[in-house]
Amino acid sequence: PKETYRHSGLMHFYACENIILRNITFQGPGSVDVSGDDLMTLSDGSRHIWVDHCEFVDGIDGNFDINGHSDFITISWCVFRYTPLSYVHANSNLVGSSDNEKSNGEDNLNVTYAFNRWGEGCDQRMPMVRFGTIHVMNNLYDCQGNHGAVNPRHNSEVLVENNYFDKGVRKIFSENGSRSFQLRGNIYIERFKQPADKGAVYIPYKYEAAPACHVPEIVRQYAGPRK
Repeated sequence: PKETYRHSGLMHFYACENIILRNITFQGPGSVDVSGDDLMTLSDGSRHIWVDHCEFVDGIDGNFDINGHSDFITISWCVFRYTPLSYVHANSNLVGSSDNEKSNGEDNLNVTYAFNRWGEGCDQRMPMVRFGTIHVMNNLYDCQGNHGAVNPRHNSEVLVENNYFDKGVRKIFSENGSRSFQLRGNIYIERFKQPADKGAVYIPYKYEAAPACHVPEIVRQYAGPRK
């Protein structure tokens, strides 16, 4: 029989621009590592996209991936999680699909993750990053028993700022081949030896981060689709 569930991603934006997605729940069949699609993918130079107050559950490959020269993407007040339907490859968010500069690009993939919650069942890629400048700010990591969280890789620049890593979240940060990274203002409930900064990361906009101590309360209360 045909295994049509292998291609059960919900939305793929190719070369799209100026889009706001808000108050949507995306539900997949469960991550079972059979080369299916993501719940959402932005690719082929999609630009100026804001995803706000959404929930992504049980993407068969990933929950929400960004690649292929996409740029100026903001993900805010969203929830990412997996249920027991997902028993392998609960890898939530990927930025940059490979180490290939031609397919991903050097001077794009500017992505902001702010006030999101990586919750139950999320195992890795929160996010995993190649290329691009990524600002990971004021997010709640509530994914006990995970095997990885923030993971800068090939030629990426990542600022991890004022996030809250809750009890049971141990595999907080690893990097391989990044151009630069900085961790500042974060709260770690479990023991974690924060690495020294690698260079500096320039964020191309003005902002004011909330104190990390306020993150659990406000993210638990306000993240996800609003009724």
